[in-house]
Amino acid sequence: MRKIIYAVLFYICLSTCLSSCVNRSRFIEANKTIDSLKTENARLLAENEELLNGEERLINLYNMNVSKGNYLSAEENYNNLVKYHPESISIMRWSNPLGQFF
Repeated sequence: MRKIIYAVLFYICLSTCLSSCVNRSRFIEANKTIDSLKTENARLLAENEELLNGEERLINLYNMNVSKGNYLSAEENYNNLVKYHPESISIMRWSNPLGQFF
């Protein structure tokens, strides 16, 4: 009786171990998919950063905040413009953008 119980337990353990193994080709395919998703994620994050800190958007936010009298936000927009777009001609135009308000 004991041998039968051990044989059944051995069979259950063996079948569990063998059925839980992953095929190598499926493993490689899964890794390729993960790598491509990581690459796509990095590309989308860069695109999102570009859209959030685009030159035209920052200039429009700056102008809108100055017209509303929200000078702290306007200064933050100006600093982001200087940080992300130092070549912008708007920076040259506004040499001291908020100095006249303080």
